[in-house]
Amino acid sequence: MNTLGKIRQKCFFGLMLTGGVAGVCEQHWSHQALTFNFFSGLILLGTAAFLGSFLGFFIKNVFRIMRGLNAYMGQSNDGVIIGSLLGALLGILIQALVGDQLHTATSACAGAGLGGFIGAFPDEMVPDMLRLLYEQDNEADFMEPVPETSES
Repeated sequence: MNTLGKIRQKCFFGLMLTGGVAGVCEQHWSHQALTFNFFSGLILLGTAAFLGSFLGFFIKNVFRIMRGLNAYMGQSNDGVIIGSLLGALLGILIQALVGDQLHTATSACAGAGLGGFIGAFPDEMVPDMLRLLYEQDNEADFMEPVPETSES
């Protein structure tokens, strides 16, 4: 798998894990030890990120069509995934700083939706930026050194 595929995969799994952790934290702070909200937080966060990114792409395409350009058909969605992950993490962080931990999953969903919405606008530029970032690094730097064998 190439580097961009690994970045996409890790951001998506990070987004889903963040939703699950937010659901577990919310049920822990509400003292409901018998219920397990991992999957409900995961589904809520994924849905909020999808709806935010859909709205962002819709508004972006409306503005492009109004200017006479072709509609943008997202090929990679890197900006949306990265924006949703960062938005969810910031939502949890802000909720923890406010001190009201009972709505952790709600703030994570709001952050993921807003991050997906904002990430939809520069979406076509994000893969190019990531490619430029990883083209500068030599791939030999990421590989383990091969032990030298001395043959006599």
